[in-house]
Amino acid sequence: MQLFDGHPPPVSSTKRFFGHTLAAAGAIETVVSILALHRQRVPANLGLRRVDPAMGFEPIGHTSDGDLTVAMTNSFGFGGNNCSLLVERPTDDRGQGT
Repeated sequence: MQLFDGHPPPVSSTKRFFGHTLAAAGAIETVVSILALHRQRVPANLGLRRVDPAMGFEPIGHTSDGDLTVAMTNSFGFGGNNCSLLVERPTDDRGQGT
């Protein structure tokens, strides 16, 4: 929590939407992240019913509007094939998001 100064970013997982796609999971999640930045919408955690308050943050229970500039996607595969990717919303010449 200290990393985010007490205000963690929205947390979302899309695996329940697409299932266990193995090698395609990272590509699908990257496309979802790009679309979230473009549409300024945070995807829901499908099927989320209860959140453990001990986590210190709350995953998104329903798709919602956001003021998004960066999205991070994590892919953790079998045998230690792991990747975290940050995607940033492009800005125009005035510094405004597009």
